[in-house]
Amino acid sequence: MLGAILCGGQSRRMGSAKALLPWAGVTLLEHARRRVAEAGLDPICLGPVSWAAQAGMPALADSIPGSGPLGGLLAALEAGGDVFALAVDMPLLEPSEIAALAAHGLRLGVATVPEYRGRVQPLCGYWPGGLAAPMRAYLLRGGRKVVAFLATVQQRTLSEHDLGLLGVAPAHLRNLNTPSDYAEAQSAMARARGE
Repeated sequence: MLGAILCGGQSRRMGSAKALLPWAGVTLLEHARRRVAEAGLDPICLGPVSWAAQAGMPALADSIPGSGPLGGLLAALEAGGDVFALAVDMPLLEPSEIAALAAHGLRLGVATVPEYRGRVQPLCGYWPGGLAAPMRAYLLRGGRKVVAFLATVQQRTLSEHDLGLLGVAPAHLRNLNTPSDYAEAQSAMARARGE
């Protein structure tokens, strides 16, 4: 299964490219690549080729340029069948948690995404290869919103309770949108390591 790392966003609120921010001695993108590989998935970057090369991984261009995250997801689905998507700005997820989410989605056989603090996190979940055709059709009709696309297909949203049963800490699903999010997550990581 491909482990598709999404890192092509504008990062307006962060003020700089999230994928290139330092994290635990490497960039967030390299950190995500390592986590995905340790989870037993094949890492691929859905973002700039130059960033992917720096992180030691291949990249895919959006199947339909200008279509946002779904354009990258579509490229991954068309390239490799089933995909586990991971936003580059979710560095707290452990490889075991990524593996558990991917395996659970594979068992269910439908799009499977977690929920954190009442919000669906569609850029961290399992996407079956069979969604490539309906996703392409949705994009060609002008659709761009990931959650709106999910509403058109068979899917499963995992509650925080469901996540706990899978051994996934819901707080590990928070993403880093602003400099303060980034600083708080770095502090949390340091505390967890006893630094």
